[in-house]
Order: sequence, then structure tokens, then C-alpha cells
Amino acid sequence: LNEDTTFKMSIKTIGMIATGIAILVGGWYTLMQEIQEAKEKPVPVDVTIIKEEILKEIPEAVGINNHQGSKATTNGKVMGVVASVLKNKNKFFLDSRTSSKTVGEKTMRSVGVLTARRHIFLDNDLNIDNISKQLDKLVALAQKKGMAIGIGHVKANTIKVLEREIPILLEQGFEFKFVSQVVD
Repeated sequence: LNEDTTFKMSIKTIGMIATGIAILVGGWYTLMQEIQEAKEKPVPVDVTIIKEEILKEIPEAVGINNHQGSKATTNGKVMGVVASVLKNKNKFFLDSRTSSKTVGEKTMRSVGVLTARRHIFLDNDLNIDNISKQLDKLVALAQKKGMAIGIGHVKANTIKVLEREIPILLEQGFEFKFVSQVVD
């Protein structure tokens, strides 16, 4: 398999993969918050060792994001350490932009880590109509910019909207790619 390999999979399979990724990466989200809290305490913490250990636990991970690491992404020192580890391990970073004060993307780019940013949250509101509207915004942005990244959760209504809309979008010529294929 490589980046040019194509295959088809059902929405249920995609959901299962997303759930697996969420479980694997969920520890990372929590870790980022804990690191930030630890850095604020008087006892110094070696963040690099913690990051190295987490990457050893998930060797299959090709990159990370900070979906629940809002506080950590506003701290330049923490993100500098994260960037250093990711650069050394050749991993990418997706900035979920869960804080308007994030320095994640900027820090990663300054160190040379492949990175991208989330453009649209699909399901902050779990109402089906609102998820559909968010997906419409994502589609419009992708048409305008050539690419857009959306983030959602493995929730029943999100899956319903995606099961309904993805086949239509594929027929219209839209492509769905792994984040690893669009970071720069």
C-alpha cells in the first residue's frame, strides 16, 4: 500500500476505523492537557520523555492532532517540545484549532513539521440539520480552496449525515483523503 493505492470501504468500516483512531489518539489528547497542567506546577516535567513514550505506545501513528488539547496548544514551550519530537519522528500535526489562541500550526511550520489545520467542525451541535449545514460549509470551502479539512465525532447523527452525503459527494467528483496526504 502507498498513498496512490485506492480502495472502497463502507461508511460503517470508516466509522470503525475512526473509532479505533479515536481510541488510540484519545490518550494523546488527554496527555497534552496533562502536560500543560504539569508545566504550571512547581515540579518540572520532562515533556520530551513523555512524548517519546507515547509515540512508542502507538508506533503506527503517522501524525497527531490536538482535538482536546486546547490549553497545551496555546503554550509555545509545550508546542515547541511537541514539534521537536514530531520532527525527529517524522510525524505530522493537525491543528484542530480548538482555541483561537493556538500556536500549534505556527510552531510546527517554524520547525518544519508537516502540518494542516481544521477548517470546519461538523458536529459541535448534534442536530442532523446542523451537521448537514456544517458539511455544506465544508464542501463550499473545498470548492473555493481546492481542499478543506473537517473534523467530526463518531456519533449516530454524524454517521447518518455522512452515510447519506458521501456517496452523493463522490458522484459529484469530490475525493476523501487521509490527512497525511494533505499536510504540507
